[in-house]
Amino acid sequence: MTETSVEDGSTYQPTKIKQVNFVRSEAEKDTESLYVFTDNTDRTSGRGDIDNDSPYAQKYGSGKKYPNATQAVVRGLPNAMPISTQRWIFDHGRGVPSRRNPAPG
Repeated sequence: MTETSVEDGSTYQPTKIKQVNFVRSEAEKDTESLYVFTDNTDRTSGRGDIDNDSPYAQKYGSGKKYPNATQAVVRGLPNAMPISTQRWIFDHGRGVPSRRNPAPG
């Protein structure tokens, strides 16, 4: 990508935004990009283990997992940023109220 000039004479490199289906192995190699994805707040869906020493685990806790079928495949990578969108996604999951599992009453 080429630099672009602005009125004050300074330059910047435009941000490239792509909407794609993420592949974990490709995201691991692409350290120049930031992968933004929606995530549930439990961050435990899937079977892939996230390194407990990673910055992600230090922020959200150990024992977290990543799935293989959603954009959250990049969960736990240093170049991935989650946007929390819902609580536990399964009915009757862990007793936590959510859009699909509302609090009693």
